[in-house]
Amino acid sequence: MVWTDGRDHPMNTPRVKPGASKAELAAAARAGCAPIRSASFVSVLVDAAAVRERGLPVADYFLWNDDFEFTTRLLRGRTGLSCPASVVVHKTRTFGGTETDPGDRFYYEVRNKIWLFTRSRGLAPGERALYAGSSLRRWARTYARSQDRATLRRALGKGLNDGLLRRPRGNDEVMTTAWRRYDPGRSDDSAEGRLV
Repeated sequence: MVWTDGRDHPMNTPRVKPGASKAELAAAARAGCAPIRSASFVSVLVDAAAVRERGLPVADYFLWNDDFEFTTRLLRGRTGLSCPASVVVHKTRTFGGTETDPGDRFYYEVRNKIWLFTRSRGLAPGERALYAGSSLRRWARTYARSQDRATLRRALGKGLNDGLLRRPRGNDEVMTTAWRRYDPGRSDDSAEGRLV
């Protein structure tokens, strides 16, 4: 994944699957790939049969970690590969990794990670501990580098509260709520009046 100027983009870079066996590493290398445990939605190809078996992305995660939850759920007990020969341009507004100061959006990072670690079938217990520790370390770095720590503290508190006390809504409920925000009786045919 590269940024608009051709540099390798540090955001959403797939990492080699923790604990991958020598056989997994060798088999993936023969295909010019590396074994992974999760992937970003940026340039991901998934097996439709796996989606039918394990379900669609959880709509209520939308904005942050929806791809992480979905791909860990799909890949649990399966093979996932990152293929560096496949290059995509990720046109984010600014160049930077996930530690870039997120402001109010930090709420979604926290809430959705709590949901992932406590309610998703994507990670085995040992993996939950590993990824939770990694998340806590990244949150601390994000906080330390932030120019607006008060906003991050509020987002952290609200994210922890909602992540622990609420469950993600079902996709039907999320889509029904989104549909109601539009006026289905609207007379014109503009895209703004329809859920596309």
